[in-house]
Amino acid sequence: MTAMQEFADVLPGLAQRHDRIRDVNWALNDEILGEMDPDTFWQAAEMLGIAPSKEVVTGGVIGAGLVPEFSMYGVFADGENVVQRFRRTHPQTDPERQMILDAMSQANFTMVGVVETYPAENALLVEDLFQDNRRMLLADDVFAADTPAGEAMWIRVYPIGKFWMSTSLGMPLGVNMDFPPLLDFVSSSISSGIWQDPGSYEIRNGFYAAMAMKKLLSRYQKDSGTSGKIPDEPPEEHHNEHLQSERIERNAPCPCGSGKKYKKCCGR
Repeated sequence: MTAMQEFADVLPGLAQRHDRIRDVNWALNDEILGEMDPDTFWQAAEMLGIAPSKEVVTGGVIGAGLVPEFSMYGVFADGENVVQRFRRTHPQTDPERQMILDAMSQANFTMVGVVETYPAENALLVEDLFQDNRRMLLADDVFAADTPAGEAMWIRVYPIGKFWMSTSLGMPLGVNMDFPPLLDFVSSSISSGIWQDPGSYEIRNGFYAAMAMKKLLSRYQKDSGTSGKIPDEPPEEHHNEHLQSERIERNAPCPCGSGKKYKKCCGR
């Protein structure tokens, strides 16, 4: 019996449910980003230590979706991130859209370890490494196809009934996490107990998530020889260029040149 069989009642048809929910999620993302103050976008880039118009690493791991995702989920004002504020001010008439928006507003940043994958249903069995290795069924077509068992990932997930979805933020750490600054951060994060404190949601999803991303980005920058410096002034065209990337057709070839569809690469 494989470990995945504990979710045998959820797996059949999961890929189709994942695709439908992802389409609604992306439609909501477009609406939220369309109303977002550009200063929030720039603040997210500053928190991550990168310029919003720069792809630190091309391809599906880090691409054009990182800063928009963080601007929606990692920037807080008066105790709310952008998604939570949109949920409060834009009640949905369609029950499915409201359900998915409710779930998005509960998105949580954490680290998971991959136990097993089942690509036929876009499924991964993962353990939440910050929550006593709690097992979760994660629906994600790209990660299910490309992520091996034993991999660790920083990821932001939200609950949909008995399974979870990612917000599009998911960054593999490697089967062997051999980057000392990252290991030190993980160790200090676990010892701080902040992932077990219900009152630390904003810190966990804002400050701590940004710190984790910066540690991992620094490793990719070191490996690729790129620089993630932010320019002295936030030119307006940076906002426009990056938000324009959200309007690329989802099934079009990704402009980064990876050969994948945009929705399965930088448009995740």
